[in-house]
Amino acid sequence: MPWAQSISSNLAGRNSMSPPTEWTDGQFDSTVVAPPLGRLVGRSTAIQRLRRRVQAVAMRDVRTLIMGPSGSGKELVAEAIHALSRRRLAAFEAVNCAALPRDLAESELFGHERGAFTGAGARRRGLFELADGGTIFLDEVSELPLDVQAKLLRVLELLRFRRVGGEEDLRVDVRVLAASNQNLTARVATGHFRGDLFHRLDVATIVVPSLAERREDIPDLVRHFLRQLGAPHVQVSTTAQMQLQSREWPGNVRELRNTIERALVFARDAVIDSIEARDPVEPPVTSYTPTMDVAIQGVVAAFTSAVDSGSPPRNLLTTIECALAATALTLARGNKALAARWLDIDRKTLSRRLASKRTRPAVAAREDL
Repeated sequence: MPWAQSISSNLAGRNSMSPPTEWTDGQFDSTVVAPPLGRLVGRSTAIQRLRRRVQAVAMRDVRTLIMGPSGSGKELVAEAIHALSRRRLAAFEAVNCAALPRDLAESELFGHERGAFTGAGARRRGLFELADGGTIFLDEVSELPLDVQAKLLRVLELLRFRRVGGEEDLRVDVRVLAASNQNLTARVATGHFRGDLFHRLDVATIVVPSLAERREDIPDLVRHFLRQLGAPHVQVSTTAQMQLQSREWPGNVRELRNTIERALVFARDAVIDSIEARDPVEPPVTSYTPTMDVAIQGVVAAFTSAVDSGSPPRNLLTTIECALAATALTLARGNKALAARWLDIDRKTLSRRLASKRTRPAVAAREDL
């Protein structure tokens, strides 16, 4: 007996509203589509369009950019592209770029030689090398540091790279899929993402719809998650169905799965009677303190953008040095000895920088020891 139909006579009184038609009008059958596409659950126009797009892109061995909100299923799309492609028998390597430590991102992607840095006790192959012949999926690619973006661009252009600390180029045959929940065009405009890398990645684009754009798929997704969670016989009351259909789902399909898993904890007599409302958790308000890494990335981004536009800045290093000298003197309340110590330079060098026309210290200098 389909679980979306009448639950039981003792529930009928409590849930007198008729269930939404989406919950009673058939079920999604994953066997009627190619197996990799069966994981993209649903019958909506949006999901059918997505499956067609994935199938078309999979047949062409091109770099693909997968866009969509967090939790919408971008990695499932990447896995389906790989599974339908000519590379399906080779490796599929996925990495969340946002989770890579800044100082290890290059090593994770391209590998390193023994002794390349502290702790590198042995040679290690990177993800590009491991994916040779197959596919690499760069999730949240917008979070890569700018210097690693430059190295990634070289790999896409030449299909070769060097391990960190290495001296020889290694060639690879790998298909690159990348994903982001950010507006990459906007990040290019602000200097946080390289424009040339964006265009290299954006040969084909797939946009994954949010759950709000495919609400009619919620019943099929709930059935799918109940099977995944080992509870295929658990039924959903009409009240719970209405609650699931009316939510906004900012966390998309991932949030829906978590909601069903949580509801199973409180289900009675193999029935999810209702979906408890959860108050949104407000993140703590904290003041933003820029780090040196962020500041350096900003300077690098501005410099890269200026060079790419054909207008490299003049006297950049001198300008930065003079600005830091003036700032240090202000923070040291005019104490030149202290300001010089903070900048790790001697007082003569500090004085020379302060004498520059580019320098505007906020306080007068004094020769304290």
